[in-house]
Amino acid sequence: MKKTVVELAICSVVQNILQIEVSLETSRELNPEWDSLVHVEIIFGVEEALEVEFPRESLTGLGSVQEIVDEVCKIYAS
Repeated sequence: MKKTVVELAICSVVQNILQIEVSLETSRELNPEWDSLVHVEIIFGVEEALEVEFPRESLTGLGSVQEIVDEVCKIYAS
């Protein structure tokens, strides 16, 4: 899957959940509405939308849209 397709899909999932304008730079650190419960919802939403499963050890390190994109691309590459 092309990286641009992954980026668009993830941005769409995050935007639908957070109800804010989203870019690759959108992060938990800068958006207080992205709390731990919302984080779980985002992870599940991305997994469902892109038919991937994140390794458990990577879940806490996914604090931005860009980090989620990078992890999905890594999963597709393996």
